[in-house]
Amino acid sequence: FRDYVISVTVCRATHPEEPYSSEAFKCSYREMITVRTLEDKEADKITGIIQHKVMMGTLTVFWSAPENPNGELVAFEIQYQTRSVENSKLTTDCVTFIEYRRNQNSHSITGLPSGEYEFRIRALSLSGEGPFTQFVRFSVKDDIFSPTEMGIVFFLLLIVTAFTVFLVLHFFRIKANDNYNVIFAEVNPNYQYVADHFEVERENVEFQRELGVGSFGKVYEGILRPKNTRCAIKTLFENATEDNEQEFLREATVMKSMVNAYHIVKLLGVVSKGRPPLVVMELMGLGDLKLYLRKLRETRPLSNATMIKMALEIGDAMTFMEAKKFVHRDLAARNCMVNGDLTIKVGDFGMARDIYETDYYRKTNKGFLPIRWMAPESLKDGEFTSQSDVWSYGVVLWEIMTMAEQPYQGCSNEQVLHEVIAGKTLDIPKNCPLSLRSTMRSCWRMKQSCRPSFMRILGSLEYYHDEDFKSTAYFYTREAETLRKSTWEYVEMESVSDPLLKVCDEVFVHKLITDSSCERMSV
Repeated sequence: FRDYVISVTVCRATHPEEPYSSEAFKCSYREMITVRTLEDKEADKITGIIQHKVMMGTLTVFWSAPENPNGELVAFEIQYQTRSVENSKLTTDCVTFIEYRRNQNSHSITGLPSGEYEFRIRALSLSGEGPFTQFVRFSVKDDIFSPTEMGIVFFLLLIVTAFTVFLVLHFFRIKANDNYNVIFAEVNPNYQYVADHFEVERENVEFQRELGVGSFGKVYEGILRPKNTRCAIKTLFENATEDNEQEFLREATVMKSMVNAYHIVKLLGVVSKGRPPLVVMELMGLGDLKLYLRKLRETRPLSNATMIKMALEIGDAMTFMEAKKFVHRDLAARNCMVNGDLTIKVGDFGMARDIYETDYYRKTNKGFLPIRWMAPESLKDGEFTSQSDVWSYGVVLWEIMTMAEQPYQGCSNEQVLHEVIAGKTLDIPKNCPLSLRSTMRSCWRMKQSCRPSFMRILGSLEYYHDEDFKSTAYFYTREAETLRKSTWEYVEMESVSDPLLKVCDEVFVHKLITDSSCERMSV
C-alpha cells in the first residue's frame, strides 16, 4: 500500500544536420502519473506479545506496532469490557500513534472498578482498520487502602511535592541569575531510535567517494544493495561519543515518518548495529541549496519562475511537516538539497550542523543555535513551533533571492540576537518577485499567531502551481485537501491576487540602526 510516481520522457537520436543542438530539444516534456498499490490485509495485524499490568484500578497495556503497515500508522483502538456482567457493552479507547510513541508503546485505562475484564487491540493505518487481536483477560482487585487512608497519603504527598517544587524553583532562580537568557538547542528527546524494517546490513552499503566532512562525521556517495541504488551515506567518526550516536539515530527516526513526502529527502535505510552508525538517504546530485546558489552567482542568475518553484517545493515539504506536527527548528538553504532535475527537497533534520558549523552560534556552551534563521520567540524564550519554522522559511526565501548571502551580513551573532528580538528584520531584496514579497513580510510578523501557516502560504501561491508540482506535492493529496476544507486555513483561488495581507496586519515601530555594520537589517 504505497504511492508511486512514474515518469516517462521520450528522446530522439541526433539528426546529422544538428550535431550541436542541446539535449533539451531532443526530448519531450516529462509525463508523470501517480499510482497506488493495493493494501496487504495482514500488514496491519498486531502479532507481537501483548503485555499488561494492573495497579489501583488502572490497566496499562504494552504492545508492538506492525512492522510493515499499509502506509503510515494513524492510531490504535483498544476495546475492553467487564466479564462480571452478562452482555456487557464494549468500551473503545482511540490512541493516536503519536500518543502511543509518547507513552513508550503503551496506553493506560484508569478508573476501573474491581472485577474481571478483557481487552483487545487493533491498528488503524492509512488503508483503514486492521484485524483485532484475541481478547486478553485481566482482573482488577479491591484497593489496598480505604478512602480515608488514601486521603491521608495524598495529603502527605502533596506537602512533600510542594516542598520539592519550592526547592527546585529556588535552585533554578539562583542558576538563572548566573546564566541570564540561556537558550538550549537539542534534538527533540521525544524521538527515540527503534530498530525496524529500515535496518540494513552493513555489508550492503558500499562507499564510493566523499562528499563532505564536519566535526562529527562525513557524508559519502555510495551504492545500497541488493538493488544497487545510488545513495548518500552519513556516518560518524570512530571516536564519536555515545551521546553523538544517540542523537544521530534519533534524527534518523524523525526521517522515517517523512518517507511518503516527495519534497523531503527520503530515508533509504539505517545501520545501527556496530560502529559507526550509518544513515542511508536518497542521493541529491547537486548538493545543498546554499552551495548550489553560490555556484550560480557569476554564471546564471535565477529567473522569477525558478525562485517561485523553489519556494513552492520547500513550502510543500514544510506543509507536510506542519500537518504531521513536526517542527524542523533548523530550516535554512544549507538544509535543502537539490536533485539532478533541479527539484528541491528539505532534509538534514539536525545533521547539517557539522558541514556548516560556521552558520551556528554556541551560547554559554549549551549547544549550537542557527541564530540568523531563528524567530524572535525562539531567541528569547527557546520556543520552537511551526510558526517559528515559518519565520525561518522567510529567511530561506531571502537566501534564494540573494544567491545564498549570509543573513545580516556584517553583524555579529550577539547583534543579530538583540536586534531581531527588538523587532528588526532583513531587507526585502530588490529582485524579489512581487508574489513572494508579501509572503516574506508575513513570515516575519513579530507576533507568531499572526504569521500564516505553510498550508496558507502555498494556497496564496496557487496561481503558480503547474502540473508537475500538482502531481507530486503533498498539498494536492486527499489528506491535505481535507485539512484545508475543514479549517479556516482553506484559501480560495480568488484570494491569490492579494495573498496574506488581510490577516493580522500589525503596526511596527520603525527605528534606525545606528551601527553602520548592520545595513542589511530593517524593520
